[in-house]
Amino acid sequence: MVGLATGFGSARVCIFSPPADAKATIPPPSPSFQAIPPPPPPGASPQTAEHETLLQAFVGKNYEYYARKWAAADQKPNKNTWNWAAFFLSLWWTAYRKMYRYALVIIGIVAGETICEYLFGLPGAVSSGINIGIAVAYGLQGNRWYKLHAEQKLKELAPTGAADEATRARIARAGGTSSGAVVAFTIGLFVVLFAIGFVAAMAQTQRGGGTSSGQTASSPKDRTIATWKAYQKIDHDNSSAIPAGTGKVDDPSRLAATIKAFRDIVFAYSQLDFEGVDPNLTEHLHHRMKTILRAADVLESEYGDIVDVIKSREGDIELSRRVGGVLAGDEDRQRGSDLAEWLYRLTNDDDFQNELTQVRERHQEEINGMSQELSQMDEVEKAVAGVLTRKYGGEFISSE
Repeated sequence: MVGLATGFGSARVCIFSPPADAKATIPPPSPSFQAIPPPPPPGASPQTAEHETLLQAFVGKNYEYYARKWAAADQKPNKNTWNWAAFFLSLWWTAYRKMYRYALVIIGIVAGETICEYLFGLPGAVSSGINIGIAVAYGLQGNRWYKLHAEQKLKELAPTGAADEATRARIARAGGTSSGAVVAFTIGLFVVLFAIGFVAAMAQTQRGGGTSSGQTASSPKDRTIATWKAYQKIDHDNSSAIPAGTGKVDDPSRLAATIKAFRDIVFAYSQLDFEGVDPNLTEHLHHRMKTILRAADVLESEYGDIVDVIKSREGDIELSRRVGGVLAGDEDRQRGSDLAEWLYRLTNDDDFQNELTQVRERHQEEINGMSQELSQMDEVEKAVAGVLTRKYGGEFISSE
C-alpha cells in the first residue's frame, strides 16, 4: 500500500510540475502531507482487512484451513462445516484451541453420565449414545463455535477494530494453540472421574456395601456376580412351587399355584439391589420381571373365568363353598379331597365341560403367546450369561 501511494504522489508532482526557473518559488511540502491511499478491493474495506489480520493473528497455526471453512459456511443457511479433529478429539481439540468453556461442557456431560451410571445403572447403549452425540455435535458445530469464540475475543481485546503492536501481541497470546491445556484438561477429566468413583465407593461402604443376597460387594464385578447368584436362587427356589401340567383348565389349583409362584418371583426380583450391577444384567432382570408379571396376569385371567364357571354350578352348595375356600387359598378350608370330589362330580356334566372348553379357547391365544415369551426369555438369559462370562469370568451359568 505504501509503494502504491508513493507512486501515485510522484505522478501528481510530474503532472503539475512548474517550469524549471520557478522551482525555487515552490514552497516545501507540508509535514502533514500524506499520499492518498488506493481504493480498497471490491467487497472489502480497510476495516475488513484489519479485522482479517487480527483474526489471523488470533488463530495462528492452520488459519488458512479455518478461513476456508468459514468462507464455505457463509454460503450455507445453517453455517455448519465438518471438522474431523473436533469429532474424534472433542475435549482435546477444544482445549488445544483454548476454547475452555466448550471443554468444560464436555467434562460436565461426562461427569453427569458417570454419576447416572453409579446411581441408576445407566445402560451401556445410553452412554454410547451420549458419547456419539457429543462427537457429532462438536464435529458439526466446531468450526462455527471456534469463529464465535475468536470474534468474542477480538471484541474484548480490540473493541474499535484497530490495534497497535502491543494489542496484536496480546491477541496472538490469547489465541493460537496450547499443548499444556490439553494435558491440564486430560488430568482434570481423570480427577473428576476418580472423585466420582471415590464418592460412590464411600457411599456404598457406608451403606454396608451389601446386596440382597447378603454378600458384600465392593466392585461392579462383585455386585454383578452377587446379583446373578441371588437371581438364580430365586428362580430355583420358586420353580419347585410350579406344578407340572400348568395350564390345564380342568385343574384350577395348579393355575393358582403357578400364579402365586410367578408373583413371588417378581416380588423377589424387585428386592434385589441393582446399584452398580452391570447394565446387561439389570436390563435383563427388568425384562424378566415384566414378562413373568404379564404371564401371571394372563393365567389369572383364565383362572378367574374357571372359578366363575365352577361357582355358577348349583349342585352341592356347601361343597362349592369349601371348594371356593381352596381356590381362594384359605388355609383353614383347604381340603384337597373336597376339590377332587367336586371336579369328579362335574366330569360327566356336559354343560360344565363345554363351558371349560370355551374358557380354554378364549384364552388359548394369550396362553400360547405367554409360553413363547417365556421360552424366548430363557434364550436371552443364556446370551446374557455368555456376555457376562466374557466380561467378568466364568461365574455366570445359565439355569437350564
